Amino acid sequence: MDMRREIRGYVKIDGDERTLLRLMNICGHKGIKTWSDEKHDKETLYIYCDETEKVREIARNCMFDIEITEQKSLRQKFMKNRRRLSVLLGIVLFAVYIYIESLYVWRIDISGCGNYTEEEVLNVIEKNYPCYGRRKKTIDTAVLQGTISDNLEEVCWVSCSISGTKLTVRLSESVDVFTDDTLDTPCDIVSSVNCTVYSIVTSMGTPVVSVGDEVKKGDTLILGTVNICNDESEIVDTRYVSAQGEIIGQYSMPYHDEVEARHYKKKVSDTFVGSISLRVGKKIMSVYDRKDGGRLEGQQEYDTESSEHWLHIGDFYLPFAIQISRNHVCNIEGREYSEDEMKALAEQHIATYIGELQEKGVQIVQKNVIITNKSDKLVADGNMIVRMSVGFPRTLRNVVSGNNIETEAD
Repeated sequence: MDMRREIRGYVKIDGDERTLLRLMNICGHKGIKTWSDEKHDKETLYIYCDETEKVREIARNCMFDIEITEQKSLRQKFMKNRRRLSVLLGIVLFAVYIYIESLYVWRIDISGCGNYTEEEVLNVIEKNYPCYGRRKKTIDTAVLQGTISDNLEEVCWVSCSISGTKLTVRLSESVDVFTDDTLDTPCDIVSSVNCTVYSIVTSMGTPVVSVGDEVKKGDTLILGTVNICNDESEIVDTRYVSAQGEIIGQYSMPYHDEVEARHYKKKVSDTFVGSISLRVGKKIMSVYDRKDGGRLEGQQEYDTESSEHWLHIGDFYLPFAIQISRNHVCNIEGREYSEDEMKALAEQHIATYIGELQEKGVQIVQKNVIITNKSDKLVADGNMIVRMSVGFPRTLRNVVSGNNIETEAD
């Protein structure tokens, strides 16, 4: 494609070969650009659109029998295909928009919560290291991991990763047994709680504690560095490995539970949509808001359940979501527990708690829980001596300065 011809436009002139040859010679003498398509038609001549009147005048003066049969230009092609071009432009603009949005984090997914809720973890992130709606390249996952660990005491291990426009936060709490064996980067094994080392088996790395040692949360148990020595016990090389091993710690786990004498039981009698909102980025716009609609007359109690539905393809989330709030109207029935019923409930709670610990691989050594009856409630208070795996990895940040190695918690 000749862009000069497309931009200026050109016209097609039909006539006999002899006439067109004479016209071409005259136009050449007057500085008018002409060309022909000799491969297909020798009885056709082309000129630029803006020189059409000059050629018409030459044809009149010389009495040439010619006919201007076709005119082409880039503007004509645009006008002819304007609908297709509009669709193409829309596709291009949409692709540009998608690319721009892919540079930001629009979804935060949290897994592994136990004592903490997802909302509590999100609040810590939003308050101390906001990530929602932030450019991905400005987010330091190591800093985010440290922020979560520092603000949530029971969290012993955190891993953050970004895929698409989704930030995934995986965490493990102190009572969780760390079972992730996918780490293949150099790391140390550190303690998740304050405890006494009951047993230690090292399969890779250098152990730095022994059975019976008192360790604190964050203390190194197995180093991810292995020194290679010669026959004279001199260090000739140091290798960084992914420390592996099983460290069992024994410690006292506090327990507290209360059973109220007055018991309330909720029974859902009706459910209706309370509000619908559209979330665009960080802005929330109300689409529908039903105050009470006559449903909550008579001081009826109700629970509110909220859900978000995101527009996404796999891990690629767009900053658009629909928030739906549903109200569950409840009828509340209350009654008093007897002392025997409260005691049975307290013992059931203890058994359930122990069962949950055992499912996580925690061994109960001793249960020291005392149940006391107070005026309007029954209180179970004490501790449990447990043994469990207390090691979790802390990535080695391979920053070597002299003989020092800087490490950061993963």
